Amino acid sequence: DGLLALDLLALQASDTASARAQVKHGRAVALIEIPKGYGAASERLFYGVPA
Repeated sequence: DGLLALDLLALQASDTASARAQVKHGRAVALIEIPKGYGAASERLFYGVPA
């Protein structure tokens, strides 16, 4: 679902350690890490007192 449903890119869900190893050894081009809760936090991006 979400990004994995896109046909524009070849995406693979993985844990961070495995993904880093794949990039390090040339089996993957890049790693994009999206932290849990990012979607909910991004909805509140411009609300509240600045940190």
